[in-house]
Amino acid sequence: MSLFSNLRTPREVVNYNLMKGVTDWTNLKQFDYYETGFPFLIVIDYPKWIRRAMAYEGPEVRSIIQTYLHVLENEFIGLDGIENITTSTATISNGIRELSVINKVEQAAGQITMEYHERAGMPLTKFHRYYLTGIHDLETQAKTYHGLIDTLGFDEVQPGLDKEVFTFLYFTTDNTFSRVEAAHLFCCCQPTTADLSISEHKKGEIDFSVRQLTFNGLCLQNDAIDAKAAAALRIMRNPENKTNSRLIVNSTRFEYTELGKLQTDEEKFILTSKGDNRGEEGTGYHTDIVANMMSNKDGHVGGEHSIMSKDPVSVGTESSSTTTG
Repeated sequence: MSLFSNLRTPREVVNYNLMKGVTDWTNLKQFDYYETGFPFLIVIDYPKWIRRAMAYEGPEVRSIIQTYLHVLENEFIGLDGIENITTSTATISNGIRELSVINKVEQAAGQITMEYHERAGMPLTKFHRYYLTGIHDLETQAKTYHGLIDTLGFDEVQPGLDKEVFTFLYFTTDNTFSRVEAAHLFCCCQPTTADLSISEHKKGEIDFSVRQLTFNGLCLQNDAIDAKAAAALRIMRNPENKTNSRLIVNSTRFEYTELGKLQTDEEKFILTSKGDNRGEEGTGYHTDIVANMMSNKDGHVGGEHSIMSKDPVSVGTESSSTTTG
């Protein structure tokens, strides 16, 4: 495995003049520019004390934790704060002139900020409040894990920083959602703020609330991280994947939840409408939608592809099959 082998390979352009002299506008292959706007986040791990505390908390707290983790991944639209690789220099001088040369290459630890819409019930705000006041009580600054240490005992819980951090895999793809352009591992991440100002309202000013979730952490990148991101993307895009991790990008055969309410039987001339005698109502869950798309319907092998391997294509008197891309 060589450097960058798990990332998208640039198209060959060394045989083109590009914009030097006359530009060959008839050959667009040479202008294969990098497009932004296709980011993904995977929560690799979350604080271990929270995982253990869930067994002792009520359903309200468990729901907050589960919702928070699900929203982090599934409503992720991007982040800010990736630190650049920078340099420090040393000076070589003869007493008259000086030359600066690189003597250190580094990437500082920093903060990453992710933007989300808060949901009714404020799970994002409540989770941060729960997390922060669990690692340090507001009044005593004691590490309590909301009673977990007292319940199980210090020796059992072994409280410490290793129990209090998130790990995120962040990667961006090309515009086909098929190749990873860049991947970063954010480790040792801790949320910094419980934004209670969300409760500040003025009568008549009605809007959805957008919150900035900020984490301290360390950004890492290497070939192994690239490989994991590429493997994750292949799983997300695999047509055989029937789990919540499936990434559906083709809407032409997407079976929307409401379609399940319409019964159509052409042999018996059954057509229901206006909610009467409707078909089985779907749950709306992603897994159910994917399962329906995977089933054998209308003679097609299920999936999201517009062009299926069993769709005949006639050209004159000959027929052929078009394979999925």
